[in-house]
Amino acid sequence: MQKRHWTDLILAVESFLAFAYGWVYFPIAQGHKGDFVAILSHRDQPSPYWDGEGLGYGPVFALYDLALRPFHDLPAMRLMYLFNMVLLAVMAVALVKTFLPAPRERRETLVAIFLIVNFYPLIHLLRQNNVEITEVVLLALAYWCLARGREAGAGVCYGLAVATKIVPIVLLPHLIWRRRWRAAIVMVATIVVAYLSVAAIKGSSPFALYITERDWPAAYNNNQALSGYIWRFFSQKDFATADSLSYPRLLFPVLARQTTNVAVLILVGAVALMMLRRCGWWPRPASDVTVELIEQQLVLLVTLLALPHSHVHYFALALPLYLVGLRVLRDGQLPASAITLLAVSYVLLGLLLFLRLLDPVVLRRFPVSALEIAKLYSVPFAGALLAVFALAQAHRARLAAAR
Repeated sequence: MQKRHWTDLILAVESFLAFAYGWVYFPIAQGHKGDFVAILSHRDQPSPYWDGEGLGYGPVFALYDLALRPFHDLPAMRLMYLFNMVLLAVMAVALVKTFLPAPRERRETLVAIFLIVNFYPLIHLLRQNNVEITEVVLLALAYWCLARGREAGAGVCYGLAVATKIVPIVLLPHLIWRRRWRAAIVMVATIVVAYLSVAAIKGSSPFALYITERDWPAAYNNNQALSGYIWRFFSQKDFATADSLSYPRLLFPVLARQTTNVAVLILVGAVALMMLRRCGWWPRPASDVTVELIEQQLVLLVTLLALPHSHVHYFALALPLYLVGLRVLRDGQLPASAITLLAVSYVLLGLLLFLRLLDPVVLRRFPVSALEIAKLYSVPFAGALLAVFALAQAHRARLAAAR
């Protein structure tokens, strides 16, 4: 009992320190403007991304833009930061209630808090006030609704998540495949209403949808999708300057592109075939909704890996998978191999902020931080890929238990 007391205390203290540094000091000290404010229109300096016409990233982003137009950069950042903190508190409660329903032990709650506050992609989002925070929160609320059989509520949350940034649209085919008709119909209706309503408010065409992102080279070290890993494999790593390290020189562009296309097809096809073989070609809603939530996390994670580019903070969408793992682990359904994969995955993807401890040594020899070097060697990508294998095992275990 004494040992348990001390380990709980260590978890609580570390989580508090991670919150104080990663969620409070880090974003305020280093993100006074950040990407979010830089993209808003009518700033002190014109945005290099968007002129305010159309809907920006989507209707939800356009509403944020309208709300923050009266404020200068720093007040806008602070208001959005405070709002994001409220959203993240809602997300944490929703995830814990969904994946660790009561009764739960104090240790389980502490571990869940540890997983949330130490997750680097989420910390990076908060530092930059990125709109993906809203997307993650809406997905957490969708999972909460689905777990309680509230399909209409889940559909609204899924639709608003898509209206925030487009990636969650990949969940629509899954809802249809699982015959979640109400959720799918409400999701589509919510997307349509969101676009038409905000377009009417702004006086824009509903077809003037998204900003055109800058054309980052696929080998860019912050691209942690499959394309980034493969293109960097065919690139020359040059540590001379920060720019040459962050943007490696590609040696075999045609081979890199062809290899990427084949790898993406293999990954997407393998996961799709696995789900079809285990669940059937036209399955009904699962008797255990956790099975479907695991499948949705798989779909999102594979999509992030298959995209032409996925920056590290995009993987904030993968945060719920670690709570899924905690739930299946609690129920005694995870094999040791899956537990190991999930733990290593979290270390490689979630605990990247700890690399800052190496900077006093690394910056003496290299022009960039330890984190930038880790991205060059695809450490976050490795964490995300391991999570795919861990989720596949968790899916099999949970499916077997539900039958």
